[in-house]
Amino acid sequence: MRLLSYNATTHALSVQIQPFRSKALTLWYEFDSPVAASSDAAVIASVLPSMATGESLQVDFPVSAALTVAIPRVQVVALSWWPEYFKPIAVSVAAVSKVPPVTDISGAFYSLGVDSSYTALTAPGLTHLLFMAGVEYPSPTLDRGVEARVRDVAGALQKAVITGRTNLREVFPLAWPEYYHGAGLASVAVAAGLREGLISSAHALNHLFFWGSHRLLDPLWSTEATRIVHYGDISRAEKTVIIATNQTILSNLRVCVTNKGGGYNCGKCWKCLRTMIPLAAIDALKRAPFPKLAVHAPGMEDASAMAFGEELVELL
Repeated sequence: MRLLSYNATTHALSVQIQPFRSKALTLWYEFDSPVAASSDAAVIASVLPSMATGESLQVDFPVSAALTVAIPRVQVVALSWWPEYFKPIAVSVAAVSKVPPVTDISGAFYSLGVDSSYTALTAPGLTHLLFMAGVEYPSPTLDRGVEARVRDVAGALQKAVITGRTNLREVFPLAWPEYYHGAGLASVAVAAGLREGLISSAHALNHLFFWGSHRLLDPLWSTEATRIVHYGDISRAEKTVIIATNQTILSNLRVCVTNKGGGYNCGKCWKCLRTMIPLAAIDALKRAPFPKLAVHAPGMEDASAMAFGEELVELL
């Protein structure tokens, strides 16, 4: 795979990519407010897709010196975790660069879910929340209703908001949570020119396993200009209890896997139920945007799953 050229403006970054075995592609990021875009974003986005196909990676423009040092380490991690999926590749760059931070923005990705809500509420020094179309789902169209709720929460927390869109997941359709979401989010943080980009952890320290976003992997995507931080290594149940102390966050909580980026919670899917149970345990469920708890719900026809749900509810 060859990264041929890039174009960076105050509101966008686009990169021309030529895979060796398919047609040329254009990777782009667009933002609704001025950013200090960095072409290193495309390098971060391209490493794992190149390893998935076994293609060498050639970059025809300067690349962060820190990133060139880290890429071999990324390969070691990926090859040890997923040897059946990734292959070792050669990486060559036109030159190395050391561009210092050009903004003082500390930003965290925010989608109204439990993990990102915990980060938004507790991360020290956080100045901005990022809401990007094309990240949660591979469609670069923002849900304006969800965006309005993101802005409501940001206002209550006294944070600024960065919104935008990208075709990242359309260009590189790797399995997002399993392999790619750490690199994908880091790519957007670097494209936005953040000084610090926070990626919310998905798992507690005592339940770590090989995953696309991980405390060992995420920081390797840092550059001299943007430090990538893996934040919040406590359980999701603990996070749920903590965010329930803030009614604005709780009122806007959005976790459902059936809404496909929309604003509602079905109250029936596994992710809704997983969130509702700890809220019920601390008597906060009635303050959250869920319908009445129903363990015998469509999508839970499996007898074991229904029994487990019933047992948890009976324990409350």
